[in-house]
Parts: sequence; structure tokens; C-alpha cells
Amino acid sequence: MDDRLRALTNHGIHEAEEAIPFLKNYQIDKILVSSAKRTMQTAEIIQKKLMCPKFEILPELYASSSSKIIEIISKQDSKDQIILVVAHNPGIFNTALKLVESSSLEYDLLIESGMPTAKIVTLNFPELKHWHDIGSPVFTGT
Repeated sequence: MDDRLRALTNHGIHEAEEAIPFLKNYQIDKILVSSAKRTMQTAEIIQKKLMCPKFEILPELYASSSSKIIEIISKQDSKDQIILVVAHNPGIFNTALKLVESSSLEYDLLIESGMPTAKIVTLNFPELKHWHDIGSPVFTGT
């Protein structure tokens, strides 16, 4: 079966639902999601529970590099301050590593824990005014 067509398993549905209480702590403005069936199902579960108004399916998020993911984020409207990206490894993991200061405890924790399915990594960029600047200097994620 084509990997893009694989559906979310019962375990995956449960993991998506388990993420809701954590994600409720954030007022997500927009969800960017890969066009793979399982990521769209994950994002739909989250969108319905959180009532997130903006939902964009981006085929280029499937099997994308960290550079491509950062490019996609850099093109987002600055009004959308909190963005949830639902994508795939290794791209999403490498993106998190690129956006976290490599000498920080957060970086060490990320390396140690890796990026299993359904893991959520939050990155905060208090100095960032516009998404188009995200590719510029390295911002420390928290």
C-alpha cells in the first residue's frame, strides 16, 4: 500500500485524542498538515476538538526536509501566531533540531527522547515578529 494512503490506526486515533488536553493550553491559529491520510485524520481530530478555524493541507509536507518545512512556515501570515504542523519524520524532527539552540538543555532533551509518533514539540519564539524571519538567526525553542 502506498504510504500516503495508510490510515490512522486505533492506537494513532487514541494518541491524537490524548494530545487534546495538552493542545488546549494553546490557542492554535492554524494547522498545517501533510496530505498523507493518517496526518489528515490526526489533524481533523485535533481541529474538531480545538475548533481551530484554519486548516491547510500541504502535499509538500509529505517526506519534506527541514529546510522545506521552515520555508513553508516562513510563508505563513504573521497574524497566525500559533501554528501546529502535523508532518512526518525525519523532516519534522530535523526541523525541531534546527530551530532549537544546539547548546541548550531543550536540544539535549530532544536528542535524547527522539521523535516517536504523536510526539508534540512546542517551540516559542518571543523575538520573532514575522514568520518570514524564522529561517534567519537560530531561535531558542522552549
